[in-house]
Amino acid sequence: MIAPTNPTAHPNVVLREELEEFGLLYHLDTGQALGLNPTGAAIWRLLDGTRSRDEIVRQLSAHYQASPETVGPEVDAFLAKLAGHSLLAEA
Repeated sequence: MIAPTNPTAHPNVVLREELEEFGLLYHLDTGQALGLNPTGAAIWRLLDGTRSRDEIVRQLSAHYQASPETVGPEVDAFLAKLAGHSLLAEA
């Protein structure tokens, strides 16, 4: 699945933030859970539907002082993982 223009967190998925910026996503409808590292949690917080994939990459690149060429594939892989687990809102 290709990520929507402005990827958006599924409205029935909640993030429980854990120590040191780790997190746990929990889908209220399915009971499915997915653990997040700090980068995954940071991406999740940006999935409010107002930012494009490229904007998310730019923000993370600035935050982590990494090139967009490095961050972009990581964001794409994470979005694909979220989509595969039905954790993104329908486009």
